[in-house]
Amino acid sequence: MGARIPCMKSSSKCPVDHQYQYSANVVYGPNGDFLARYFKYNLYIKETYFDKPEKVDLTTFETPFGRFGTFSSLDIFYYDPAISLIEKMNITNIAFPTAWSDELPLLSAIELHSAFAVTMASTFLAANLHLPATGYHGSGLYWPWDTSLCTSYYYNDSLSSSGYLVVDTVKGCAPSPDRITKTSRGSTSKVKYDRPNNHDTFEAIINGNRFTAITLTSYIGVFNVCQHNLCCNLIYEGDIARDELFALGAFDGTHTKEENYYLQACVFIKCANASKESCGVSTQESLSYISKMTLFGNFTSKYRFPEVLTSQNGVLALAPQLFSYLGSLLLDVGLNGGPLSISLLSIDYLPDV
Repeated sequence: MGARIPCMKSSSKCPVDHQYQYSANVVYGPNGDFLARYFKYNLYIKETYFDKPEKVDLTTFETPFGRFGTFSSLDIFYYDPAISLIEKMNITNIAFPTAWSDELPLLSAIELHSAFAVTMASTFLAANLHLPATGYHGSGLYWPWDTSLCTSYYYNDSLSSSGYLVVDTVKGCAPSPDRITKTSRGSTSKVKYDRPNNHDTFEAIINGNRFTAITLTSYIGVFNVCQHNLCCNLIYEGDIARDELFALGAFDGTHTKEENYYLQACVFIKCANASKESCGVSTQESLSYISKMTLFGNFTSKYRFPEVLTSQNGVLALAPQLFSYLGSLLLDVGLNGGPLSISLLSIDYLPDV
């Protein structure tokens, strides 16, 4: 919700209407008591009607079932407050109200928010708007389980659908405090990173980034592709449907669409049609099947987010407990639904500090 805070006319930073306007998370207890307030620190370019606080506020609150932190939307891409709450304040429960519009193939709400829970070993409560006509949908509870993911989520993009309150009992999770360090070591100590094999590369625009990519049409194989210092390696087998095309892509650079952050990414994506020009174009249809897969890369940042997004009769779906992640993303029991994107996104948060 919006919050207004009066300011002194004598202050050089005070707006002409003598008040700051912030995008705020407000937390109330079950009996209506005020518990906490957070002013959004990282704003979208289009949020010109809100002011940015002078400093980030690491907001926490206590509940009968644990201590929570809260932040919102674009904050997830920045060290402050998202990573600071977890690493500096030992918060493992996050309340995340958001207005998140799906941006396929890599940034749908359920896809990224569930990946954040796995990597940061946190219980992530994402409450999104439900406005299917404008692409705002996908809310859920996400929490890590061993090296995989547990979820209870709601996704319905039908224009006639209504919102839904997700309620579930989240099983206890006691992650190792050095989980991320172990994840970082696990991806580099026992694997070999090959330079590209003999495949013609092409440029694919994926979520606004210029990936170096190769097409994949065989039902089994070992492939790799590189961009700058990043090399991505893929081993898979499955059944690629007729007239469907997939691509393996690598990106090593700065993401500049809406937000700015250094990104490395290894992605296996379903193209929108049988042409390579459609690789990166949004699609929710996939009739192919993946039975086994290993995806890994020589990332430089320890923050690596595993995403597995599928299509079940044209509706986006996750694959909880069907994959494992400890440096490499592993599938060895097949997927329920056709693969849309199986990816590792590595964000270098440290330049923000």
